[in-house]
Amino acid sequence: MIADAFMTIYGRPAQKVELDRSEESSSARPALFVSRSDAPELAHRKAVSNFVQAMFSTNEFMFIE
Repeated sequence: MIADAFMTIYGRPAQKVELDRSEESSSARPALFVSRSDAPELAHRKAVSNFVQAMFSTNEFMFIE
């Protein structure tokens, strides 16, 4: 999912460090939502949504170099 998001949003494959950090963040995020009383399925959807929103908020997406 993460590699596909990088290719779709940025038009390039993710670097190793980007994949590692994204996977680490994405695996921890659902637990945060579950601790706030969300169902696991909803927590996963919220985590994916947060990840994609963060990607759309980066300079790489917003500006052409």
